[in-house]
Parts: sequence; C-alpha cells; structure tokens
Amino acid sequence: MLDKVVDFYRESLQGMEDPMMFLNRLWGPYTYNVIEDFEVGYAPWGKKLTEKFSSNTTELYDKYKLIRMNGSREFYDVFSNKIMYPVHTGKGKPVGFVGRRI
Repeated sequence: MLDKVVDFYRESLQGMEDPMMFLNRLWGPYTYNVIEDFEVGYAPWGKKLTEKFSSNTTELYDKYKLIRMNGSREFYDVFSNKIMYPVHTGKGKPVGFVGRRI
C-alpha cells in the first residue's frame, strides 16, 4: 500500500511550480537527482490522498496514520501542501513519511 502512496506523492509533484521552486532553492542543480534518488514527492492541498485511496481509508487511518477523522467523522489528509520524503527500510521498502512545510 505504501508503495502506491509514494507513487501518488511523486506524481503529485509533477508540474507543481511552488514545490519545485522550493526544492530548487534547497538543492540547486542537484534537485532532479535528489527527487529521483530519494523518491521525493508532494502532498497537495485538500483531501487528495483520502479521495484517491477512498477504498483504503481504514488502512491509511489505522495502520499508517496518513489520514485522520475530524469532529464530523470525515476523513482528511494529515499531510497537506508539504514536500514528502518516504522513509525506507534497509531493503528499500517504504514504512512511513516525513513531510516538510513549504
């Protein structure tokens, strides 16, 4: 499941001007290499992850803590408008994420 979330965040970064400007300031000419090597992505505004994986909300909520539930019992994304860095095991399997505000 987390492999799919990594892909979602990586795809969400494509064509996004503000996150790319932020990353270019951080890494300069190395930006695209770092994005590829570390599978850097972007968590867009809103409930995009929740909507994309609506059939997996229980797993994303209970197991991975990537979505939460508000007072109206509606799910929402924990990470929104953040640069996303997947955390991997020594064997390369994603086990979580770190998000950095832009």
